[in-house]
Amino acid sequence: MLLRKTVTGLAIAFSLAACHQPNPAKHDTAAYDVIRDKSYLVRESKPLTNTPATDSVLAKKATFIAYLEKQGFKRHVIQQDSLLFHRENSLEVEMILTPPTDIWDMQTIIVFDPAKNPFFVNLHRDSTQLVHYVESKP
Repeated sequence: MLLRKTVTGLAIAFSLAACHQPNPAKHDTAAYDVIRDKSYLVRESKPLTNTPATDSVLAKKATFIAYLEKQGFKRHVIQQDSLLFHRENSLEVEMILTPPTDIWDMQTIIVFDPAKNPFFVNLHRDSTQLVHYVESKP
């Protein structure tokens, strides 16, 4: 009987210990541009030359930004190429951006709603993709 109580007590103790989740170790975020709010991210860069293609990309980017601001997204200028997005469900999404190689890369827009994953806007396409991301439920 005593052995049974001891084994039962140990089983309960081990079960409680197994269920205990220690606080996750906080990692250093100094090397990251940390984003927590509903925002759109842009790189600050000057276009290489004034060409019709450059003007087209800048016009499309301006249209998308106007739509995002109308939907309540705030502008965030990318400070570092390492990004860390904090979602509402406590998950983190880490991104490392490559250096821009052309006008399309220089004008990158990343949209972030804390209830969803970050979204790269494809400036080669129309606004359907962006509207779908903004209006879809998480």
